[in-house]
Order: sequence, then structure tokens, then C-alpha cells
Amino acid sequence: MTRKIVLTGMMLTTAAISVAITVALAQPAGGPDGGQPQGQGQMQPGQGQQPGGMQGQQPGMPPRMQKQGKGGQGFEEMGMFIGVIDKMRGVCYNPEVAAMVAAGGLKDEIKRKPGEAAKDLEDLLAKAKTVGLRTAIRMTLKDIFKEAGDDAKVVEQLKAIVQENDDEMQTRIADRKKMIEADIKK
Repeated sequence: MTRKIVLTGMMLTTAAISVAITVALAQPAGGPDGGQPQGQGQMQPGQGQQPGGMQGQQPGMPPRMQKQGKGGQGFEEMGMFIGVIDKMRGVCYNPEVAAMVAAGGLKDEIKRKPGEAAKDLEDLLAKAKTVGLRTAIRMTLKDIFKEAGDDAKVVEQLKAIVQENDDEMQTRIADRKKMIEADIKK
């Protein structure tokens, strides 16, 4: 199971990198006004014919990947894409975050009746053991009930979130207190 998750995450990361590069290279080469990029097509001081016959460009680098003028596109955009890929990888390799994203996806990713998504989420809620995941599921249920105009169920979910999280915090406080007392006795 773990091997399957790791391989899936690696495939997602590889696919995302491919998409990012394709999108970055497909960006229009125009300048801010849609015309020729600033600083290209005109010889600037210190520019001349460079190896490979490219004027005003860095050798070995596709023109669309070079910085183009003041607000240009290129490495800055690629950096943004890599940041998105890094965040995607963080979701894939963090079970808590992945479960939370999936819970929201049951509501948002496919067109279905709100009742169907609510039923699936309520079934998952009955099986979920961690407070973080239970909270994510309840937040998604709250959104479904709010869209359906069912204020009573919205309030029910919010109250349950408060109670479950308070119980969890109280348990953590008690556990810390026990640890401190044990350290003092040593």
C-alpha cells in the first residue's frame, strides 16, 4: 500500500513538472503591450551577435524561458510552477492533508447531488478516528448543509467541531500535565 502511494505521488510530481514546463514554454513571447518583448528586436549597448546566431539572448536557453523586460516571464514563472508542484507533493506525502483534501473533493470535484456527497461524508465520519480528519469532514458537511439551506444541520456540525476539538485539547493538556508530573518525580 505504501509503495503504491509513493509511486502515485512520484507520478503526480513528474506529471506536474511536465505540465509546468509545457505551460511556461507556451506563454506568449510578447511584451506588456502584446507586441515584441521589451529589449528584443533592438540592439542594446553591449549586445551583439552571440553564438548560434541569437541576438540579445542567452545562449542555450529557449527565448520564452529568458526574462523578458520589466514584468517578463521566464524563470520567475517557472519558480511559481515549481512551488505549486512542491505543495502538491506535500499533499501527496502527508496523510492528514491528503485525507482532508479528499474529503473536500467528495463535495467539489464531481457534479453530484448534495445528499449523495453528504451521505458519503457521514459514512466516512463514522469511521474516521482523528480529530483533524473528523473536523475536515464536518466542515465539508457544514458547507453542503449551508448550500442546501439546512441551518439546523449547519449548527449541529459547528457544535460538534467545537466539542470534539475541545475534548482533544483537554486530553492533550492532561497528557502534558502527566508528563510534567512524571519528570518532576524523577
